[in-house]
Amino acid sequence: LLQCLRYDVAASYWVIERGGDVIKLDTLDDPDGVGLDTVSTESVLRADEAEFDAVRAVYLTAKRLRKGVTDPREWEYIGSLAAKQPAAFVDRLDETFGGDVGRKLADAVERRTAPDPTIRRLARMQVLRRRFGDPARAGLLAARSAGRIVGRIARPTGYTVVVAGPDGVGKSTLSERLPDICAGPFRRSMHLHWRPGVLPSLARLSGSGEREPTDPQGLQPRGPLLSNAALVYYWADFLIGSWIRVAPTRMRSGLVVMERGWWDIAVDPTRYRMHVPARLVRLLGRLLPRPDLVLVLNAPAGVV
Repeated sequence: LLQCLRYDVAASYWVIERGGDVIKLDTLDDPDGVGLDTVSTESVLRADEAEFDAVRAVYLTAKRLRKGVTDPREWEYIGSLAAKQPAAFVDRLDETFGGDVGRKLADAVERRTAPDPTIRRLARMQVLRRRFGDPARAGLLAARSAGRIVGRIARPTGYTVVVAGPDGVGKSTLSERLPDICAGPFRRSMHLHWRPGVLPSLARLSGSGEREPTDPQGLQPRGPLLSNAALVYYWADFLIGSWIRVAPTRMRSGLVVMERGWWDIAVDPTRYRMHVPARLVRLLGRLLPRPDLVLVLNAPAGVV
């Protein structure tokens, strides 16, 4: 098991791997019908084998309506399932969407076409009423939502990788390839070069037209006062960026790949035109969130 992401109060996304093969599964655990699709898994479990296709057709109807899917092939498939047990399908639709909306949806599915925009809008409004209209259900939904959010903050399902090493050793090549190589376990990815970049570069602020500090050739070093000011400025960018760029991606099962990272300043301060105490760099660095993995690339100078 690589990860399990709760992307809704009732739905989980599982990623399982064996021997390099990755399988992704969506599961639903919603006995009270308070999830995004308001389909109660309790009612699904009560269904006998003869009603299975009808139950599946209702679930797919709710899910396609929520996602706004109008692909004729999708609705052709739903219609083929509903046609196996039409009476059970209508009854289940009535449970989920109410009698009026359920019958209109059943008519569209019987024709094996996507419901028109008016019916889709009525169905979404009915789902909202089911989720929030009853105080008890709304309270249950709020409690489960809070628990899910706290869980994702406390135990994010994403991953942060820092790729470090000397120039010419292949950091950029590896950083660019990692998201594709790891596409199976992660739902999204982000590639950062050195820092998050939430704050503008110092060159842009000063209007000097200088290049970014990751290209130090030909740039004059700063004095001690400006060096320390620049260090604090970059530290603020790492800290703020970890909150508003890195953390949201990690909480949503994303892979964050960062070339160099904060500690590159400690390794090679001249690259960033800085004359700063190494202790200060280490102190500020300890106040930043730690990456999950640091890959240090190295090779003999002749090879590089």
